[in-house]
Amino acid sequence: MINSNSSKLVICSVVVAPARKLVFYRLRTWLDQVVKIVVHTFAVEESKVPLDPENPDGYWYCAGDFCNIDESGVSQHLSDADVDYAKCLVAPNIKDDHPARESMVILGQYGIHYVCHNITNRVLYSTANKDTIIDLDIVTTGYELVVKSALAGC
Repeated sequence: MINSNSSKLVICSVVVAPARKLVFYRLRTWLDQVVKIVVHTFAVEESKVPLDPENPDGYWYCAGDFCNIDESGVSQHLSDADVDYAKCLVAPNIKDDHPARESMVILGQYGIHYVCHNITNRVLYSTANKDTIIDLDIVTTGYELVVKSALAGC
């Protein structure tokens, strides 16, 4: 159950960076629906929006590039959550090169032991229903493809 001090998490998905560079912004939404282009997911504390791109606070990097919540093509879902519990589960504001990332966020190597969806799902464990990104109304094209193929042997 969410405590009385709960606040909101903004859960986001966006086409992965290489595809964003190749596809015109106006075609992205249509293309997402037709082709299973893998998306990058991440979480942000609603109270920290707008984000400072140079030093985002309340942002779970999820082992991907920084994506501003207001970037074109970002799909968003707002969830009530125990944000303190989310921070306990997965430390926000930790980049991949942080020396304590494996103990503060997730152990292993990105793309071999985990992907961004795994970290986002850990953050979502702080919601009342213990949602996963599949339970939300955001674009998740390619989600099953990445999780089942890249991590099948781990």
